[in-house]
Amino acid sequence: MGDHHNEDDKTLPQVGINPTIKSIAAFGACAGVFGGLTAGTVGVLRGIPHPGLRVIAGGLSYFFWGSTLWTLRSAGLAASSTLRGPENVTSTDRVLWTTVAAGISGGCSGLMQERFGGQKGTLRPTIFLWTIAALGGQSMVEFLDSRHQQRLLDEELDPRLRLPMLHRLAASKWSPFKLLSNEEYEQHLEERILVFDTEIALIDDQIAQLKLALSAEESSENQRS
Repeated sequence: MGDHHNEDDKTLPQVGINPTIKSIAAFGACAGVFGGLTAGTVGVLRGIPHPGLRVIAGGLSYFFWGSTLWTLRSAGLAASSTLRGPENVTSTDRVLWTTVAAGISGGCSGLMQERFGGQKGTLRPTIFLWTIAALGGQSMVEFLDSRHQQRLLDEELDPRLRLPMLHRLAASKWSPFKLLSNEEYEQHLEERILVFDTEIALIDDQIAQLKLALSAEESSENQRS
C-alpha cells in the first residue's frame, strides 16, 4: 500500500509558476517601485497635494510599462529561439527586442498619459526616451557580459591571468620585484644565513690572525728587552 501511494505521488504533476511569468512580474514590480518612489519624491519637492495618490499612480504606470516591456521582449526572444534555436540567440537579438519592446511599451505609457492623465504631447518624447534608454542600457549589459566571458576564456587558456594584478605585475620580466612562495622564501633565508655564517667565519679567521700577529710582536719585544 505504501509503495502504491509513493508511485502515485511521483506521477502527480508538479505545479509551479512559469519562469517567464516570474521574470515579467519581477521586472514589473521593480519598475513599479521605482516609478512610485520617483513620482512621490517629485510630488513632495513640488508641493503637489496628495503625494500618496501620485505614488500609487506612478507605481501602477511604471508597473504597466515594465511588465509590458518584459512581456514583449520575452516574446521576441522566444520567437528568435524558435526560429534559429536557443543556442543561436545573439546579443544583437537581445538588444533589438529590448529596444523594440521599450519603444512599444513606452508608446503605450505615453498614450495612457495623454488620454487619462491630461498630459498632451508626451507620446513621442516617451517613445524616444525609452527607446534610447533601452538601446543604451542593453548594449552596455551585452558589452560587459562579452568582456566577462572573454576574460573567463582567457583565464582558461592562461591560468596566470587569475592571479591578482599585483602578482601579475611582479611576475613580469620587467618588474624589479619578485613574489616568493613560502618554500622559496625559506630557501632564500637559508642561503642568506649560509652567507652570514661564511662571513662570520672569515671574520673569525681574521681576528685569529690579528691575535697571532699581536702575540708575535709582544714576544719579539719581550726578547729585545
